[in-house]
Amino acid sequence: MKSAIKIFISFLVSLVCLYFATCNVHWGELKAIIANVKLFPLFITFLAMILGFWLRAVRWQILLQPFQPVPQFPLFRWQIGSLLINNLLPLRMGELGRAYWAGHKTTISKSTVFATIVIERILDLATIALIAVIFLLLTGLVEINSIFTLKNGILIALIGCGTLAVVKFYISKISKEELLNKLKSFLPHKIHSIFEKFLHGLRVIKDKKEFSKVSLISPIIWSVDITIILIVSYALNLNISWLESGIVLVGLLLGVMIPAAPGAAGTYEAGGVAALTLLGVGKTLALSFILLLHSFQYVVVLILGIPILIMEGFNPKTIFQSMRNQGD
Repeated sequence: MKSAIKIFISFLVSLVCLYFATCNVHWGELKAIIANVKLFPLFITFLAMILGFWLRAVRWQILLQPFQPVPQFPLFRWQIGSLLINNLLPLRMGELGRAYWAGHKTTISKSTVFATIVIERILDLATIALIAVIFLLLTGLVEINSIFTLKNGILIALIGCGTLAVVKFYISKISKEELLNKLKSFLPHKIHSIFEKFLHGLRVIKDKKEFSKVSLISPIIWSVDITIILIVSYALNLNISWLESGIVLVGLLLGVMIPAAPGAAGTYEAGGVAALTLLGVGKTLALSFILLLHSFQYVVVLILGIPILIMEGFNPKTIFQSMRNQGD
């Protein structure tokens, strides 16, 4: 029942966002813009997307390396497969699918694999936050004086101190075993087992060399994604700059973060259109661009992902049962 309510709310959110993204749009003009799309930039975009998938596979390989060496090609497949699942099914089931495949086809626990996915998300959030601040300042959309205020300084200091405290606690003399023993008294055995495997997956944080590698790859990954937006803009003669493409990416990601229908339908469009109108692009052209970008990415993932799901034997019911029954 709870899942059904969440799904209903997510679809409702998508519809509301889609309404705001499409209101006051001239549909005749939009059709004319889409009809004049240049195909060569889209071919280059396809190659850039493949590069982005491969870089994400490399990063994931580094995160999994302390537990078991895993070839890049399966990780590359599972990345694309998880994206397709997210596009087709609600509740971001793709991440569960990715953890299931890696745990099922390696000797690594699924909970440990899921911990590496959490690290990916933390790195992505940190990178995007940094990109947002830098790009907003460089494009002049935000004045530097409005960011470095006393209030913001105190907030940043508190967040920084809190983060350092958590890190210090994690690497302090209190061992993982002692922490788990304390939790044992009030955690069910199954949850305790999952938590133990999850903590095991975070061990890469302690390895400075490995953590430095994934921290360096993350900005490269998002630079490729910014470049993809830039290239697609040439398909519609929008020709925004690389910095402006970064602002659009931030808008898209803010939209994607909102719980919505599969494929971030509606929220993706709302975030992208909002970012482009902030840059002074007309709403009809902005929506034309975002629809082209979203649909092209969707089609590419669909074409590449369907054979992968068939190859991997994707079954949502099997994944949920496996994660539940094995305590993983």
